[in-house]
Amino acid sequence: MKVKSSPKFPTKLLHTSTTLSPTASNSVKL
Repeated sequence: MKVKSSPKFPTKLLHTSTTLSPTASNSVKL
């Protein structure tokens, strides 16, 4: 996961975004 490597993108925020909308997770993954 590139997001984990990015300190600018907190894992907590990502997790919340993923839970709220799975589409956002796909965008972040790309």
